[in-house]
Amino acid sequence: MTNFAISGTKWTDQPTQLSNALACSPRWAFIGVGRNDVLQLFPDQSYPGYWPTIAGCLDSAKTNCRNANANLMIGEILPAYTASGYPGGESFLLTVRGYNSAYAAWCNTNDYSAHTRLVKQHDAFGDWDSTSGGYDYLHEAFTNAPTDALHINQLGFNFWGPLLVNDMEAWFYDPPVVSPVQMNVGNMGMAQ
Repeated sequence: MTNFAISGTKWTDQPTQLSNALACSPRWAFIGVGRNDVLQLFPDQSYPGYWPTIAGCLDSAKTNCRNANANLMIGEILPAYTASGYPGGESFLLTVRGYNSAYAAWCNTNDYSAHTRLVKQHDAFGDWDSTSGGYDYLHEAFTNAPTDALHINQLGFNFWGPLLVNDMEAWFYDPPVVSPVQMNVGNMGMAQ
């Protein structure tokens, strides 16, 4: 696996990064959707205002992947560490949900099974938030909070890898599509 992403980049940087990745002739190209896009845009251009730009990037990515004989995987935006640490508080969490719903809808209308797949990773990384009624908080074990609550730590990357591999294997063997199961981090022997 080769990573061409750079922390802090945004959707408009994606075409160059994807072009570099496709030059390696991969079978799959994964676009990890970061919270930095939402943070850079919120609240002035929150979902759905910025969606046409992202949809255009996705359309281009799909075409470029097909031309390179690669499948396109799009990762949901991961949950926020806390609502209070982000502009707009609970509204930010709902903005992330809005984008993730839009990614799912886009994948479903763009050859979901054949060439494009959404990696449903948001809930797998999340802790339950009774206020929002969803897994909208990034599990503390996956961050370096309080110094860095935006990026996942090594434990988060170790958790993320199997989610991606599972989706790639499911795609390769083509069984029925099953979303990842919410894992109880406490049962994995990780600090809570």
